Amino acid sequence: MKTFIKIAWRNIFRNWRRSFFAILAIATGLGALIFVWAFVDGTNQQEVSTYTSFLSGHIQIHKTGFQRELSVFRALDNPSAILSEIAHQENIEEFSERIEQRVLLSFADKTSGAILMGVDPEKESKITTLWKMMEHGRFLGPADQSGIVVGKDLAERFNLSLGSEVSVLAQAADGSLGAAKFKVIGIYHSGIDTIDRVYVFVTLPAAQDLFALWGRATGIVIKAKKIESVTNLQSSLSKELGQGIEVLDWRKIIPELETSVILHEVEATIILAIVFLIVAIGILNTVLMSVVERVREFGIMMALGTANLQITMLVVMEAFLLGTVGVILGGVGGLIVTSILGKRGIDLTSYMEFLQASPRTPDIIYPILRLDRIILLAGLVLMVTIFASIYPAVKAARYQPVVAIRTGETV
Repeated sequence: MKTFIKIAWRNIFRNWRRSFFAILAIATGLGALIFVWAFVDGTNQQEVSTYTSFLSGHIQIHKTGFQRELSVFRALDNPSAILSEIAHQENIEEFSERIEQRVLLSFADKTSGAILMGVDPEKESKITTLWKMMEHGRFLGPADQSGIVVGKDLAERFNLSLGSEVSVLAQAADGSLGAAKFKVIGIYHSGIDTIDRVYVFVTLPAAQDLFALWGRATGIVIKAKKIESVTNLQSSLSKELGQGIEVLDWRKIIPELETSVILHEVEATIILAIVFLIVAIGILNTVLMSVVERVREFGIMMALGTANLQITMLVVMEAFLLGTVGVILGGVGGLIVTSILGKRGIDLTSYMEFLQASPRTPDIIYPILRLDRIILLAGLVLMVTIFASIYPAVKAARYQPVVAIRTGETV
């Protein structure tokens, strides 16, 4: 084996230009693959962070069936007990109670359905960023018991302005009809139609009075310290809280966001497949040309007693050595370049309008490197390199020694 490795190295350096370009193709291909996957991972993570920060949070806790019905009749019976259960979780950054219910909103001669959300203003500002998106007025404060914040789309449809007084009708938890009037103190604009035209916000105590839910809530929203920990956190909370309580992560709360993430993964897979194909074709061409140029050499080796299998192993070994060098250089290069871009970010601000990106798409993308991705890609590129050399290796092993030595051609 040592002899074959020495011969393989010698053959590689015999035509160093061809070997150089083969190594360059492998290194460039792997570097590009590392960057593309890191870019997709960064885009997905930032998109999830951006979208969940608007309203949903990373995890929500409800009584089983609430997410489907959105009814105060499925309010949590003892939210304080749940809060004490989740308070010791290390991966939770912040959490807060909420009340969420469909209501009838009216102003002047206009009436429309809406979703009213009662929140704790101080805690909510640590979980979501909707308070930063006020176009007019301000977000709720602890003392705004009669204040309401509405979306821009709803305000335009109702001709609402700051100071407008809107009436809210809803089914209360005790079976009565809840009714209240609120004064518009803020108009927000998230850029997401499903939020701007539907959701209105009041303080948690005001919502408890409206729905007869004193001391209770319909749900608890959680912000995790790291997005990567959400799945494990959701699983852990589900086990702790037991039956009758549903613990939903962002995938279940916003299924269209999960669809977007999957779409990005599919797009990345297509790009990876194309790059793999290009690398394979480059290696196949390089190794095949090397075999064709060394017909007499292989003929002499076989005439001296070298077995066909040994000829095949020699050609494959050459491809393996080329692939190993290319993978090392490509891995190091891809790691360095992607790390630099991961710190500086890739500014896509000038392309957002052209790409018609959704409001949840971040303007600056920070690629995220993952060791498991790099190892997987390096292994796949090396495998592709080896498999691409099999055909030329088999071709070399099928040479007829006499004919190859005399004519330099295969039969």
